[in-house]
Amino acid sequence: MVSESMKKIGKIIAESNSVALVLGDNFEEHELLAREALKLVLHSQNKSVHLLPEPSNKFIEKWSPLLTQGVAPLFRHFSKLRILKKGISIKEVSYENEEDSLLINIISEEGGITEGNLFLEPVSSQADGVVSFGQIEEDKFVKKHKNIILPDEDKFVFVEKNMRPIAEKVYNIIRSIGSGYSHHPHVFTVLLASLLLEVDNKVNHHRWEEFVALEGSLLSMGADKNIVAEILQKEKDPFFANLFGRALARTRSSDKLKSIWTFISSQDIEKSGQKSLDDIMIYQISQKLYQFISYQPLSLIFWQNRNGIKCLINFTEQSKDLAMLLSEKLGIPFQNKFLITGSFVSFSEAEIKLQQALKEIV
Repeated sequence: MVSESMKKIGKIIAESNSVALVLGDNFEEHELLAREALKLVLHSQNKSVHLLPEPSNKFIEKWSPLLTQGVAPLFRHFSKLRILKKGISIKEVSYENEEDSLLINIISEEGGITEGNLFLEPVSSQADGVVSFGQIEEDKFVKKHKNIILPDEDKFVFVEKNMRPIAEKVYNIIRSIGSGYSHHPHVFTVLLASLLLEVDNKVNHHRWEEFVALEGSLLSMGADKNIVAEILQKEKDPFFANLFGRALARTRSSDKLKSIWTFISSQDIEKSGQKSLDDIMIYQISQKLYQFISYQPLSLIFWQNRNGIKCLINFTEQSKDLAMLLSEKLGIPFQNKFLITGSFVSFSEAEIKLQQALKEIV
């Protein structure tokens, strides 16, 4: 059964000829895929779609077997050519559509038109409806995307980030839209890819049955699990698997401090075959740990590099307030997705400082 909120979302989308699909800061790959699934459905209904931000070329190349199907109505852009008429009497305007250009013919009296009479005025495209994956700050958004005119607030749909998978929410939005979605099984393949990525990164054991139920629903709608598996298999990284195994062996959970603690030494990095680690790889390790360790609001990974010891603090949407308190306590700027602190001289120094900070806020 479709909920009242989903009916409202379906109504907004149904009444919109053009829709902006927006991702907030620090979005992840599974959110991009869920957005692509919704885009495909909107295209099938001949609605123009504007993706903000646009997906990267790397993402498009990786998922091209799923994203190249279907016809994409273009999002129309409008511009104005202004002609100053002072001292000129315009009698006729016509145009010729040439192979590489558009020729505008203007017949006038009293004087001819020069470059000084012509002004090109770009006009922003207008979105009739907006689907935002997560909250956005309107002022910041408008400044960043000046080419889009936003509708009134009652035409905004916010897909909140919480414990439920984003694929499930988009699936329910698609159901609320209704017409014709069941005729596009590749839409559900894209949603399945989103679900499998999110499960791989964030699975909570007590919600496993819900993930399996959603997977079954998508497969029953024609989702192709084999093609998703083929795409994901190409990205398997033996070095990451080796390093993750070492990290898992050096992980413990603390109910008292509501956190998971992981330590990665320079020897672990060297033996795994990695030359160095960046913040994103550490974040990916932290995400994957949730598959094997009982959930805690915070996940702390300490790793060693040539400058000392750094610590990445991962958190969920539900523990965002706790992460904000910790960032204040540590005197580091807060950012969505994860925090970084350090460098420390040793693992002991880093561990003591983080323990003290957590004891004051949990």
